[in-house]
Amino acid sequence: MEQHAFLPASGVESLAVGRFAKKATNSRAVTPDSVLFLPAVTYSAGGLFARSLAAADVNRDGKLDVVVANLDSNNVGVLLGNGDGTFQLAVTYDSGGVSPRSVAVADVNRDGKPDLVVANCGGGCVSGTELAVVSVLLGNCDGTFQPAVAYGSGGYVAASVAVGDVNGDGKPDLLVANQCASSVNCGNGTVAVLLGNGDGTFQPATAYDSGGSDTLSVAVGDVNADGKPDLLVANFVHTVSVLLGKGDGTFQPAAAYDSGGLNAVSVAVADVNGDGKLDLLVDNEYASPAVRMAWWACSWATATELSRPQ
Repeated sequence: MEQHAFLPASGVESLAVGRFAKKATNSRAVTPDSVLFLPAVTYSAGGLFARSLAAADVNRDGKLDVVVANLDSNNVGVLLGNGDGTFQLAVTYDSGGVSPRSVAVADVNRDGKPDLVVANCGGGCVSGTELAVVSVLLGNCDGTFQPAVAYGSGGYVAASVAVGDVNGDGKPDLLVANQCASSVNCGNGTVAVLLGNGDGTFQPATAYDSGGSDTLSVAVGDVNADGKPDLLVANFVHTVSVLLGKGDGTFQPAAAYDSGGLNAVSVAVADVNGDGKLDLLVDNEYASPAVRMAWWACSWATATELSRPQ
């Protein structure tokens, strides 16, 4: 599994890729409209097995930076950008848990300073360690971060985290995809909601059945256009689920759909055909090809195949 982020620099797009590696990579594009990239320039991610990355301006200098979750080092690496597609050496911070698998950047305490949110796998990844947690590292606005504060993830083996205001109170909330409901129940995954208090702290997780097993990814979007945020989750065992929101931070039971392939590992939401309706894009590890999408009408249409970049 890999993640990508486009990094604009001097009008030219760049591509950062994380792929279970010790380094993050950056390849400057030939032209703004081109899909061709120059050979990769590699940077140390600050740890072992870079599992997830996010791109954001964490020090508010107008230059995009890269944040990497390093699975085997229990840390996150912050590579400040120079604005020309190059990056400074990684500065690392303890992830607040064991085996960080996902990182997101958001201003969770509404002070105008970007913060880090990390999903830590916990005992499901390293035997004998603590349960899965989601950690918050409040930002200082200069590219540095305060020590992590951990919260229970609402499940076992936290795999992914997203941030959104799901109850409409103007305070960012956390959404966590947990691969298993508990250490003794991996037949079902969960998606957990941690409502925000607006000051960078969060209420205990409320977990919902994900509608499938081995839940690996979560996204937030209003897919039925009722003004209430909904949850979308990718389940490794070939399904993508939709949990329609009630607008108060609670959700209806999951409705599962075939992901269009085998081993769904990631889901994203966007209007890809310009009809004003949000679409789902699901990354499947196997099948030909491995990326498909479905359109929202009154129900989900059959997945449409897209080719995965080699």
